[in-house]
Amino acid sequence: AVTSVDGYNPRRATNSTKPSAHAFGIAVDINPGLNPYHNGNPPQCITDMTVAFVQLFISRGIGWGGYWNSVKDPMHFSKKPDEAALGGTCSNLKP
Repeated sequence: AVTSVDGYNPRRATNSTKPSAHAFGIAVDINPGLNPYHNGNPPQCITDMTVAFVQLFISRGIGWGGYWNSVKDPMHFSKKPDEAALGGTCSNLKP
């Protein structure tokens, strides 16, 4: 269940000097407390998202941070072209 959604936020991207996709209004974070950002080695994908929920976004050209390779940000959905699904995986997606 979606309990929290964060959208527009005029800030920099994490660990970057570039603007975040949130600064352009093209990203949302869903249930951040249950879908934490993780940049460990290897990055862990901890999420309460279901496969169907993620596919709803992916099928419309919206990238999901849970599929990123170098970090995992499963709260993050974005229309920014360089944040698209890049072939990563998230083994903790719910059926």
